[in-house]
Amino acid sequence: MSSLVSIIIPNYNRVHLIKETLESVASQTYDCWECVIVDDGSTDGSQNAIQNFIATDKRFQFIQRPQEVQKGAPSCRNMGLSHATGDYIQFFDSDDIMIPSMLEDKLALLKSGDYDYVISKTHGFQHPNVLDIIVSYDKYYRFDSYGITNYNYVSQHINWLTPDFLGKSFLFENLRFNENLKSGQEFNLFSKLTLTTCKAVVLDKITTLRRMHDSSIRSKLNKDSKKLVKQKSELFKETHVELSESKVSQKSLDSIILQMAENYLVNSHVTNEFSFMIAKLISIKGFLFAIQYCAYLFIFSKLNKGFSLKKNLLNGLVRHEL
Repeated sequence: MSSLVSIIIPNYNRVHLIKETLESVASQTYDCWECVIVDDGSTDGSQNAIQNFIATDKRFQFIQRPQEVQKGAPSCRNMGLSHATGDYIQFFDSDDIMIPSMLEDKLALLKSGDYDYVISKTHGFQHPNVLDIIVSYDKYYRFDSYGITNYNYVSQHINWLTPDFLGKSFLFENLRFNENLKSGQEFNLFSKLTLTTCKAVVLDKITTLRRMHDSSIRSKLNKDSKKLVKQKSELFKETHVELSESKVSQKSLDSIILQMAENYLVNSHVTNEFSFMIAKLISIKGFLFAIQYCAYLFIFSKLNKGFSLKKNLLNGLVRHEL
């Protein structure tokens, strides 16, 4: 008997894109799947478009996020997890494309050994031309140099995108996306996952084509540096707090703080999480380093001076020195 894969897709205002995504799901060479689509309150006609597409295929389920449930992709993915009945979980986004053999290839490798999850690879294409590959994410997939461990993931020596993951459903009995986060939720989730298990295998194959377009969340964030540093700071603090409640190495926790410090240093904006970061930074790098760090951020950056100090500070935050 074939194993059932639960594909979970959050959707918000993707009326012109999601049909192509759902077509790629329906075209999978492995056909024992269910696809749970959770709409986040779309106002562009997405709901009708989705319902019309899935009307003749009972493997698709359409769920609307209730008003009382917090808005956002993390909440929708968590709702999808609650409705999923499969043996395996595959997360996906409403504007990306599955390679036809995605599920088949992942499952074959996952079942070939004692593994809890498989990580594949993604390429980004310039919308609307699926053949125009412009991003390969080579800096993410450094598995030849770094194994899959909690520290290597948390320190971002290795990384992967949300659709790259396919794992056994038991992993999510007590694991959920952090619904307080506006971005970077996958970093938070996989930081917790790799603390639970690193019984993983890498599929050296492109299985997802990621659509690069101006209306994507990441594209909007990259245009607003102040919002970007705020959301990254919230992400690092929330992840640090959650991991601190588990049996995580101090090395991993320190790595989060160093990334948080680098985030402020590079973007030169301060958020409510700054004092939390400084207190932790003092314990890692010492009081003198923290003083120099604050001096650059609050004085030299305002005068457009101190670039050599900034370079030294960035060198001091390199995570492989831990």
